[in-house]
Amino acid sequence: MQLLNEIRRLVVALVFGRSPEPDYCRGWTSLHRDTARVQGLTPWLYKSLANHPDKGMPADIKKDLQQDYMSSVLANMNREAALKQVLETLNASNARPVLLKGAYLGHVVYEEPALRPMSDVDILVHEDNFEETRNALVSLGYEIQVEPQSAEDQALQLAEPYTLGRCQVAIDLHRSLGAMDYYRFPLPEIWDQITERRLYGCKVFFLSPEVNFIHVATHALNHGPLLRDWLDLVLILNRTAFEWDQFLRLSRSFGVMRPMWWVFGELGANWECAAPPYVTDALTAYRPHWLEDRIIPNRWGYIWRLYAKMWLLDGWTSRIRFLGSRLFPSKSYRERVTGTRNWAAYVGSKLGHFLHFWRQS
Repeated sequence: MQLLNEIRRLVVALVFGRSPEPDYCRGWTSLHRDTARVQGLTPWLYKSLANHPDKGMPADIKKDLQQDYMSSVLANMNREAALKQVLETLNASNARPVLLKGAYLGHVVYEEPALRPMSDVDILVHEDNFEETRNALVSLGYEIQVEPQSAEDQALQLAEPYTLGRCQVAIDLHRSLGAMDYYRFPLPEIWDQITERRLYGCKVFFLSPEVNFIHVATHALNHGPLLRDWLDLVLILNRTAFEWDQFLRLSRSFGVMRPMWWVFGELGANWECAAPPYVTDALTAYRPHWLEDRIIPNRWGYIWRLYAKMWLLDGWTSRIRFLGSRLFPSKSYRERVTGTRNWAAYVGSKLGHFLHFWRQS
């Protein structure tokens, strides 16, 4: 925890243009480097510290940060070349590709994609163009990794994951937005919040800063936030034309007042990003559904989210069938989840998810 706090304080100072005290990093060790790596920060830290040579970071640690930055640059070149090809193909159709999460953050907020490492490119397309977009990806050589095996899977799956052969470029193709197996964003309003941009000579779309903030924040809570996730949110607030009235309206409309209350509790306490008093008052006054505080900070959150997922389905027949498929999964499902049909590996993966939530709370 001490290492995390030391790194966080440095990140906050750099974000707000303050020069940390001289020799702040002189005591950094490989543990600091490894922690920053796990937190997804090393490329951004290397670039941000370039103008602060007096911080005293040991030469070997600084060299490792530089290596991480260069590795991110190379990985990003491969990913961006693939993205350009996908956008060119989608532009030839009527699809309106909306870049989400890391793709939005890297291009719009960080202004250099290599500073914001990501494992895949998230693209939202309208349901009317979904099948056409799937076919376009397949025509480019992408292969789907997890296909829905039932009507329940189809109803609950927010995105389809695709990868491109040896390049290992990954694309998550979204037909809807949501988080924590509870929150679902109303699509008609989502499509009212897009703006057109140009990227690599192609037409592309981005969601408004307010929708991106809500989406990135709920997604971060879903996985137990890294320091990089909090940095994402701080940068959205400080580098975009963020409108608080719009944010509050959308938070109410999307039903995410409670997760936003949790998010701004952390941002205000540790990241110098307090919301205006009227926004804080509105978030505090909201009375959450009893399930919300069980899926966000609760040690048993993994189980509660399974329960929440069941209630996204229509009717008891679908709910019981879905629960049975998770408690007693088929061999093919176990193989999709763990890469093997071994029952013990499947149980171990579920226990791993549960322990992750237990430690995070």
